[in-house]
Order: sequence, then C-alpha cells, then structure tokens
Amino acid sequence: MTAAPGTVSLNTSGATASIDTSAMQQAARSLEEIGTRLEQAQASGDSAAASKATGDMVAALSGGGGGVIPSEQLRTLLPETAGGLPRESIEAQGGGAMGLAGSTARATYRSGDQRIELAVTDAGAVGALATAWSHITLDRDTADGVEKVYQDGRRTVREDYRKDNSHGEYLMILDNGLLVEGKGGNLDFEAVRRAVRSLDLGRAEGLKRPEKS
Repeated sequence: MTAAPGTVSLNTSGATASIDTSAMQQAARSLEEIGTRLEQAQASGDSAAASKATGDMVAALSGGGGGVIPSEQLRTLLPETAGGLPRESIEAQGGGAMGLAGSTARATYRSGDQRIELAVTDAGAVGALATAWSHITLDRDTADGVEKVYQDGRRTVREDYRKDNSHGEYLMILDNGLLVEGKGGNLDFEAVRRAVRSLDLGRAEGLKRPEKS
C-alpha cells in the first residue's frame, strides 16, 4: 500500500506502523528557528532577545506557554473503584525544573493478586513527545501479546497487553493533551480498558490550564 503524502509506513515482522513525518518536521523546523534566534541574540549580546528565545524554547518543549492543570484537580478524576477492584491508595503530585512543569494523580486498586493502576498526567515537558507520538499508528500481534496505536476520534490510544493476562497497559492522549493511563496485572485486559474509558474523559478534556504569571 502506498503511504499518504507526509506519511511513512514501516512493515516489520508482525507489525505495521505509520508515522506522520510532516508533523515531526514542522516541530523540528520550529525548534531550529528558535535555536537560530537564540544563537544570534547571544552573539550580538542582546540579552532581552536571548531571554525571549529561551522562553520560546521552553514553551515549545513543554507543548505551549501556559501552566499545567493542578494535580489536585486531576485527583478528582480517579474513582473509588476500578474494574470491580477497591481503591488501595491514591496520590497527587506536581512540580518542575528549569521552567518545565508537570502534574499527575495516580491510584492503585487491588483485590488478591489482581491489580489496576490508573494515572492522569498533564505531561508538561513531555508534551512535545506525546504530540509527536500521537501521529503514529501501530498494529502488532504475536503469539504472546498485542500492541496497537490508533486514533479514536480526536484521541490517540495505545494498547499493549499479554495474551496470558499477566500484564496490560491502556493509554489515551486526550484532545487537550492530558495522558490517561491504566495498567493491570492478573486480570483480563478488557477490565483495564473499561477502567480507563469509564473515567469522566469529557470532564478531563474540559479542564483548563492556568496562564503562566
């Protein structure tokens, strides 16, 4: 099959992956342009221009110029039970370094040897990587497991699970860039998928990032 313009298709044993190279090239060009401005400002001794270019670089790497959604807001998205398992623990944390912020909330659900972990993350510095990854599709099926990356409307989904139900991961990149992830052990992968999709994803996509002061 011929790939669409700006797309590369890779075929390997048991897998087909399509990568939207145009989106990655656009991001690379943007970073290159900012880097050139920073070099010129440093060479000329223009501290104001250098400071602005540095800020633009940080914003580009973090996926935008705004702040991140507070971790306590993300915490409210995690339910008391998941996949029929009671919640064992919950935590929320936020922080950053060098101007690159991030926040996350996660909870563990357990009954006997069955376990589900749910996490909601505002990726901050990982935002650029997540955006690039969202333009990849993948379909791999082997004797031991399945891995898929596909589009679900405006959301990107990654499934990765063992066929013996020993481990499974289900991750979604929402339309506003939030990452919602579920991991399960010793239970059917469908339970992990349902646990993630049963969250109030519409409310999560409606959360607003504060403006940086």
